[in-house]
Amino acid sequence: MTSGAPSEQSVAARPTPRRLELWGSALVMVLVVAWTCVMILSLKERFLDRFCQGTYQSALGADFFCNPRGFRNLAAGSNIFLTQSDNYGPYATQFLSHPMVAVVVGSWTAKLPTWTAFGSFVGVSLVLLALSAGVLAAQFQSRLLQAFTFFAIFCSLPTYLMLWNAQTHVLTILAVALMLAALVALERDESKPRVFLWMLQIGLLVSLLSKPVVLLALPVMVAARETRRALVWPIVAYAAISVLFLIVPALNSGGYNGFHWLNMLNASSSRAPLNKLSYPHEFTFENSPQVYAELYSLPVYAERRTGSPVPQALLKLPLLAILATSVLPLFLESRGLRIRLVLATLMLCLLSHFLCFKVVWEYHYTTVLPALPVLWWMAAREDRAPFRWLLRVAFAVLLFNFLPTPSFLGDPESQGLANVCALWRLIPVAIAFGCLLLYAAGVGWAGWKAGLVRLERGQLRSFATVSLVLALSGAAVAASLWYSVPVRLTKPLAQWTKKDWLTHWLDIQSRPYPGLSSEELVDIGTTLTYDGKPVNAIPMLERAIKLEPENGSANFLLGLAMHEIGKTSGAREYLGRALRLEPNRCAFLWPTALILATSPDATVRNGRQAVELAEKAGEICGRNKPQVMDALAAGLAETGHFSAAVDVAEQAAAIAINMGNEPLADTIRHRLSFYRRSLPFRETLSWAAESSPPDSEQ
Repeated sequence: MTSGAPSEQSVAARPTPRRLELWGSALVMVLVVAWTCVMILSLKERFLDRFCQGTYQSALGADFFCNPRGFRNLAAGSNIFLTQSDNYGPYATQFLSHPMVAVVVGSWTAKLPTWTAFGSFVGVSLVLLALSAGVLAAQFQSRLLQAFTFFAIFCSLPTYLMLWNAQTHVLTILAVALMLAALVALERDESKPRVFLWMLQIGLLVSLLSKPVVLLALPVMVAARETRRALVWPIVAYAAISVLFLIVPALNSGGYNGFHWLNMLNASSSRAPLNKLSYPHEFTFENSPQVYAELYSLPVYAERRTGSPVPQALLKLPLLAILATSVLPLFLESRGLRIRLVLATLMLCLLSHFLCFKVVWEYHYTTVLPALPVLWWMAAREDRAPFRWLLRVAFAVLLFNFLPTPSFLGDPESQGLANVCALWRLIPVAIAFGCLLLYAAGVGWAGWKAGLVRLERGQLRSFATVSLVLALSGAAVAASLWYSVPVRLTKPLAQWTKKDWLTHWLDIQSRPYPGLSSEELVDIGTTLTYDGKPVNAIPMLERAIKLEPENGSANFLLGLAMHEIGKTSGAREYLGRALRLEPNRCAFLWPTALILATSPDATVRNGRQAVELAEKAGEICGRNKPQVMDALAAGLAETGHFSAAVDVAEQAAAIAINMGNEPLADTIRHRLSFYRRSLPFRETLSWAAESSPPDSEQ
């Protein structure tokens, strides 16, 4: 043995690359478990909150509670999306996901105590994250890459923020992981395409029924023959489920389920404020600057810097670039190149959300986490140096997702700091998008040089058939959406008519909405009361009085509404309170006098007081008003002065005829027939025909 040769003992002691990989993967998995424990502990102690800008408002789980609320609304025959009308949990944001999510998530969480439900869904989310990482890691040979897959999906602050909200966005991560895993498996192994396609189909359906971030990847999957036919049943199933939630009344009370699709259109427009098309709880950048600061999208950043919306044409450029790469697999001969193009285009779709859509929260960046191990794997398999470096750069810049934004260094509502935080997330995404776009173009060029496939009749027929199925499915959803969405929901709140408000409240079963002022509630209650719907008016007016107890109109209208439905004792209480608040208001005096004179409830009737109130009304607003004279006649009849009652009623009927108010004249003549027989009048009144709203009278 020469002196320079290593001994057998020293060779055995030196760690092999395989052993290093095993030790490295074990260390990474320990870090994953430790970080997961830290996140769970922080949900209670909140020590990680300062590193996530979206948590400073302290509404833990706000996005979660809308799911059980949505299901409770559905079970009660109300609207899934009107989550502010339910009281499950301490608070809730507006439900915006596909209506199916309310059923899948809300059906079981609504049966649990609120914070038990929150904790349970966090546990479910962790299981789904583990499933996402496990399915994707199983497609890789390297132990270290398998461990990194778990690290990528678990160990980021956007992941913590998603768990902090108990956001159903975890379903989107699962969908993306399943689709990426299926495509990796198809590229690597041709022996079991059916199993891999099932993964692709399930992932696609889960995404469409939660957040359809992969929607733009449909064209490229139609162009690639390996994935084309796999699209049919998920798309048909999605269309069928969506149509049911749009056209079946029991699943779509009031037509509000269209918010899911309207919100997607709204989020893609820089001209419309956030949730402009949503139900009346307008949530705009102008009145919520802290929310504006938390949105990490390129359109919002550009609007914040320039003070004006980004031109729509510029926002569509990345989407057009994706569509351009989507047609390439149709012409490429190489199976491997086709699937790599599908992988690259799918990842471009994930990244385009941050560059083209307005509504982007920090937890949305978890969507790109499953792409990190796939980029590593693709770079390791790439034998062309320029392509390999493009993939490596995309991988490297997306590692910024594991670093916190500088939001913890200053005021979370500072616009300057918000700009820095937005760029911290946006610049890596923009660079990765550019790298993947160049990679897709390069793969297409390489396939072009290698020779294009000749499109045969069978391929064209298959392409046309699947395209037709997709088009018909989309048309069915669009037609159902057009059929079911009320016209008022496509208008800004400022353009809502009184009829729009009335219909809105009837749609949601007249549950009082906490976002409206007492004045707005009284306005709606007035419309409902004088439109002959007192039952619907009562909750609104009660809410108005709770907000403003000294509101005379609210008390008066609530008294009228209660009188209409036979709650006479409550009616007298609120009518009396209205008169104490505004004793000289004519619009309160004569209706109260008429009720005191004609109520079928003997405990309410008081003829003497009715005459006093009617005479006072005559002094204030004139004796030439037929309603005032009608009330006075009823009071006189109740006190036994029938002859005087006949004279006054005849004058009232004549004045009503001269004014052209024939229905009121008929009503007065009907009561007059009782007085002529020396009988007082006893009947519950119909105020829609006999009176007008108090604010309409001078």
